[in-house]
Amino acid sequence: MVSMNRAFSKLACISGLAAILIFSVAICVPAAEKGQDFAIPADARGFAGTIQGRVVSSDDTGTTLVLKVEKADAIAKYAKWNKAKKPAALKDRQVMIYARWVQDQKSKAWAPDATHTKFVKGLASGAKTTVDVYSDAYSRLILVEVPQQK
Repeated sequence: MVSMNRAFSKLACISGLAAILIFSVAICVPAAEKGQDFAIPADARGFAGTIQGRVVSSDDTGTTLVLKVEKADAIAKYAKWNKAKKPAALKDRQVMIYARWVQDQKSKAWAPDATHTKFVKGLASGAKTTVDVYSDAYSRLILVEVPQQK
């Protein structure tokens, strides 16, 4: 019985460590927006298309931005990925948009796409912008492409 207790004790320690590691992962959220609900409406989940709006805030790492949506369009370019019943449900909502992460071919390390972080860092609060996004399985919006620089 003693060895069984030790096994459970070790398992509990491992589980506890895993919980600590999981909860210690920091998500970069713009400071002014912490505690705010950015959930995507049920009718807009699975959206893939173009969003136009004004920048509310962004984080200093360039990995997330909050946009007040003025217009959301499912476009032909992303038609096969768009599963949203009503993309217009995003209108007048503040949504958090994340930079896409890519894997380095040599090191196999994952990092935010450099063109996305550069784009997000260059956005000023209140600026109007248009971005192509998709909704992942977790109901988050992720950048697909950033606008071409003029």
